[in-house]
Amino acid sequence: MGKYLLSITALAVALDLLEVLSAEKYKAITRGAVSVILTVAIITPIPSLVEEIKGKLDFSYVEKSDGEDMCIASFEEGIAQYIAAEFNLSRECISVEAVGFDAQTMRAERILITLSGSAAMANYKRIEKTVSELNLGEAVVKIEI
Repeated sequence: MGKYLLSITALAVALDLLEVLSAEKYKAITRGAVSVILTVAIITPIPSLVEEIKGKLDFSYVEKSDGEDMCIASFEEGIAQYIAAEFNLSRECISVEAVGFDAQTMRAERILITLSGSAAMANYKRIEKTVSELNLGEAVVKIEI
C-alpha cells in the first residue's frame, strides 16, 4: 500500500509539472487530462484491494445464506453473547434458538436458551427473567446435563 501511495504521489507531481509547463491556451485541456489520469490511477487498484480484503475476512461463522436466516443467526448469537457476558458464563455452554422470529421487529415469540456444561449450574430463573425483560421475546431456559 505504501508503494501505491508513493506512486500516486509521484504521478500527481509529474502531472502537475506537466500542467505548469503546458502552454496557456492548453491549460484547460491539460487540467482535464490530468484529472482523468489521476482518477484512473486511483481507481484502478480498487477491485484488487476489495478481493484482497475479502480474502482476509472470515465469514465461516455464518452457516446460513438467506438474509433472514442471517438475521436470525445474528439475533441468536447476540443473545447468547449477552447471556455469557451478563452472567459470566462460557459462551460455548450456551445455545439459543429464536422461535417465531420477525426480522422487521427483531423479536421472537420465544427464545429457547439451552445451558450445558458449567453454565447448567447458573441461576436459570434469573436468566429467563433478564432475557425476557429485554422485550425481545419470552425466554425459556432448558438445562442440559
